[in-house]
Amino acid sequence: MKKLASFFSTIVVLCAILTVCASARASDQIDGGWAAAQSASNGQVAVEFQVNGTGKMSKIGANLIILYEKSTSGWIPVERITSSDVSSLFTTSAYSYCNTQYFNGTLGKQYYAKVTVFATDSTGTDYKTYTTNTIVAKR
Repeated sequence: MKKLASFFSTIVVLCAILTVCASARASDQIDGGWAAAQSASNGQVAVEFQVNGTGKMSKIGANLIILYEKSTSGWIPVERITSSDVSSLFTTSAYSYCNTQYFNGTLGKQYYAKVTVFATDSTGTDYKTYTTNTIVAKR
């Protein structure tokens, strides 16, 4: 009887672990990703992102990037690009996608970006937004 109780306890623990692992996945299409900002030359702001699909996606990349600048009244959006504007924000028939976009900043100002990534397969499309670190535009 003790062995049977121990067996069932082990099964319950394994089910709990598998449930947690399955829910850690971002979605049915997005397995994870990230976005980061860094100062490039002459005040430019480089925004890099990566999105990983759960399998081979028919379309994968970024749908929207918004660059924010710190002003005296707080953070304001100063530039915005979409996948409709810039075709290099996404690719087709891939498992993952990584890209860097450059924005013109002002020397000495602080910036960060929000990057909305997406992945599409035969069952649908999902989106996830990543926020980058804050950087200072440098020479």
